[in-house]
Formats: sequence, structure tokens, C-alpha cells
Amino acid sequence: MLIIGVAYFCAGIFPPDPKWFAGSLLHGIGGLIVIFGSPMVFTLVTKALVRNEASATAARPLIWTATLTWLSLSLFYGSIIAFRGAPCSDSIVVGWTNRFLITTFVLWLLVAAFHVLSRSR
Repeated sequence: MLIIGVAYFCAGIFPPDPKWFAGSLLHGIGGLIVIFGSPMVFTLVTKALVRNEASATAARPLIWTATLTWLSLSLFYGSIIAFRGAPCSDSIVVGWTNRFLITTFVLWLLVAAFHVLSRSR
């Protein structure tokens, strides 16, 4: 989780600017770690939270949102293959699937945070 958190920070804080190589590199590395690592980490954390007896009420939303992250990852890379473009290409479909991917990641984070917050009460 710490590595994913640092990767989110790097991908979000450094813009992909061709004039600034270091910033673009940090954005790219952070983005790759986020894109590949988030679904794996979300799945492992979901399994751990669902196993906990107190988490029985949140099992479905956590499982559904973790599954949605995998589906959005498949859609994103499918659009890259289908439209022969990288996320920085001119393909609007690749751009929208990238945004959908990040949205599903944020959705899982919100569901998990809401679950942990409700458990702490």
C-alpha cells in the first residue's frame, strides 16, 4: 500500500511535460505502478477485509469494486491494442478508458475508506 500511495503521489504531482524529462519520467513510472499495481493491491486488501467477521456487511461492495478495477484495466489495455495508441496518443477512446480506469480506482478507495470509517465507529 505504501508503494501504491507513493506512486499515486508521483503520478499525480508530476505532469507529463515533454520539456521536463525528470517530471515526465516520475509521472510515467508512478503511472505504471498505479495502473498495474492497484488492482492487485485492491484485490489482496479486499480479501483481507472480507475474511474479517466484522466486514461481512461490506463484502459485496468491496468485491464488486475490486472486480470493476480489473475490468477497467482490461478495457484500458484493450483500447490501447484496438486503437494502436498509447495513453498519450490522439485517440479519444484511449483517453476516456484511462479516465474510467482511474475513476474505478478512486471508487474502490472510497468504498474501502467508508468501510473502515464505519467499522471504527
